[in-house]
Amino acid sequence: MFEGNTLGKKSGISAGPLAIGLWVTLKISALSLVFALVLGLVAGLGRVSHNPTARDLAAVYVEVIRGTPLLVQIFIFYFFLGTVLSLSAFAAGVAALAVFTGAYVAEIVRAGIQAVPRGQMEAARSLGMSVPQAMRHVILPQALKKTLPPLAGSSSI
Repeated sequence: MFEGNTLGKKSGISAGPLAIGLWVTLKISALSLVFALVLGLVAGLGRVSHNPTARDLAAVYVEVIRGTPLLVQIFIFYFFLGTVLSLSAFAAGVAALAVFTGAYVAEIVRAGIQAVPRGQMEAARSLGMSVPQAMRHVILPQALKKTLPPLAGSSSI
């Protein structure tokens, strides 16, 4: 050992920069995936809504986000929204990835809902269910089966 040698003075094993980077990447990915699934479900339901405002807002969100590159969105979230709202780099990264992935999840959810035969909603409504009840108890469970393979195979998640 030489004087000033920091490696010789450390006792125990600690994580290096690659292990720390891996851990941060896993945290960002997990958090953004959770927020993206929630955002995608809301936007996907908005895309199939009969309310023109909800349908149009969801369509604008999906088209704008899917039409711009991810790197541009990360720059906007970090340099613009991050400075205005004083977000940390971690929070800006999670938000950017969640918004980007949420747009793709919204399209997958919309396709899954539209893949369920229209007669299922009519049958649920004839049993006396409201539209939200029919969506929750009849349509979404069937749509979940149809959306799991595309969600698992999506490269944006």
